[in-house]
Amino acid sequence: STRAGGKSSSPAARRQRRRGRQRCPSSKPRRPLTAFALFFRQERSNMLEGTSSSLASSLGSGDKLIHRRGGLPEQEMGGVLPTRSLSPNAIHRAVSAKWRDLDASSRVIYDGLAQLERRKYERELRAWNA
Repeated sequence: STRAGGKSSSPAARRQRRRGRQRCPSSKPRRPLTAFALFFRQERSNMLEGTSSSLASSLGSGDKLIHRRGGLPEQEMGGVLPTRSLSPNAIHRAVSAKWRDLDASSRVIYDGLAQLERRKYERELRAWNA
């Protein structure tokens, strides 16, 4: 079968395309994080370190706290668990909603941090190319 771009989607064809790609050298600087990525990183760590009440307020009605080891909903595990986390989709939905609701003055902070990351990356890339 072929995809929209005319490329075959068979496993052999995918392996061949993968082999054809050149890998980046490990010494090459990593691309800078965007303002949203910086915000996401901070909010995610805040959510995972927070108490259950702060987690519950950021969750939607269908989201459940998941036990890290077993993957079972908290209700099925018998109450409060010391090691719990959110599903990645629930975290992404909650953080994305916070980002959309963030006012411009708060976004300026993350835009500034992203700009600093970009400048640092450009300096490292110039040094790497030299």
